[in-house]
Amino acid sequence: MKPILYFLVLLLTLSRNINGQKISVAPELDVRNDDMFALIGNIDNKILTFRSNDRKYILNIFDRNLNRYTTRPLTFEKKKIKIVSISNNKDSWVLVYSYLDKKKEIVNAYRYDNIGNRIDSNQIFITKRDILNRKFRFTESEDEKQLLLFRKKDNSSMLFIRINVDSLTKTYSKLIAFEDIKISTDFRKVLISNKGVFYTIFEKIPSIFSKSKHKIIVNSFNNELEEYKTININLDFKTNKFKSKYDNINEILNIAGTTTKSYSDKSVGYYIFKLNRNLELLTKIINKYKAGFLKDFYRLRNKKPKKYINNFYIKEILFRNDGGTILVFEKKEIISRQNNIRRNRSFRSNTDYLFEELGLISIHEDGQYFWHKIIPKYQFSSNDYGLYSSVFIFKTPSLLKLIFNDEIKDQNQIMMYSVNPLGKTDRRSIFSTELYDLNLAFEKSLQISGNKLIVPSYKNDRLKLVMIEFYTKP
Repeated sequence: MKPILYFLVLLLTLSRNINGQKISVAPELDVRNDDMFALIGNIDNKILTFRSNDRKYILNIFDRNLNRYTTRPLTFEKKKIKIVSISNNKDSWVLVYSYLDKKKEIVNAYRYDNIGNRIDSNQIFITKRDILNRKFRFTESEDEKQLLLFRKKDNSSMLFIRINVDSLTKTYSKLIAFEDIKISTDFRKVLISNKGVFYTIFEKIPSIFSKSKHKIIVNSFNNELEEYKTININLDFKTNKFKSKYDNINEILNIAGTTTKSYSDKSVGYYIFKLNRNLELLTKIINKYKAGFLKDFYRLRNKKPKKYINNFYIKEILFRNDGGTILVFEKKEIISRQNNIRRNRSFRSNTDYLFEELGLISIHEDGQYFWHKIIPKYQFSSNDYGLYSSVFIFKTPSLLKLIFNDEIKDQNQIMMYSVNPLGKTDRRSIFSTELYDLNLAFEKSLQISGNKLIVPSYKNDRLKLVMIEFYTKP
């Protein structure tokens, strides 16, 4: 009788349950020797992943419910290639790679369908072989139609190649030299808009021997202009890290970070700069944390409120439909320590990862404060690079869903906080990983629709894909 009851419980759990979601788990893959994994996503009702190992390139093709998969090897001109980028183009996917051929370096792009058939290709770039053979990095636009490849040439110049993903054509290619910039220390990020305008962001931090000001340098590049535009934003306050994100609806570049006491990790507030397409500074917001925000934070810890929060950083910048902004903060600390092993006179290095509370602050378009929330979270792990920590932000028009592992261990509850536009929250446990034998890496997740999320699970060199499907409103 007990096995029958267990089967019924398992069947109900694997299908729809009272919490309003369906959990599907794919057959596991052996990734012991893999040197790369990419979750491509949903292409015409197939869930695709790309893997490489020992110069072999593999496409795994799962059905829409992850019940089964097939494997297809992919071949290229050379056995040894460098994967530059993989882009989901809705009804197809695009892979960009480079390889060396005698004295040349060649960058190609291939388009594939949902079962790995090559349906288009183009040679994007060819140049003289570089002795250093630096690898390209990439960024893509929000609509996934603009792809920008970039890499450092020397400490003051970078090569940029823009690709139209629909046509697989190069639309821009230029080596750009920057004045008064040391790329090795000053470079922070590259962004590209849906219209193909791209931005480079640098940060100049004065040393104790320098009288120069702390500043953020933003450059914009547009085909209509031969020269790029530049703006220097002087920071007359102390800060340590910042995030940047482009708002394609309003065509505004947003830069946000935390203000600190001196150059310490004691965060006392936040700032937002909003720049239009012409790099004109539209909005400058510099605020201290409100007393209520600090009170709510320290109340979770049963401590007397302080005027700062240690190791509190901007994790994400979200855009409201009405033009406002939501800043998502996370308390994060990485601690490295060494143990002296006298037997062989060596040192063993251990690293602890501590990911704690989340903070949300909603701000109106004119900069006025709207609401805030503190989300309790405590994730502690060692020597895992924080792979299973932090949070995935699932976005819908009416809700934010913050999904994360409650603890970093084998048997663990998956928690979800739903936040509506007015800041009201709902907390629930979605499911337990014990039943499915999972270690979920939410930072590597991919939202594939308005109600579906794919999460990879890594455990003992085994990979499983997990689909979480929400079918009712909280």
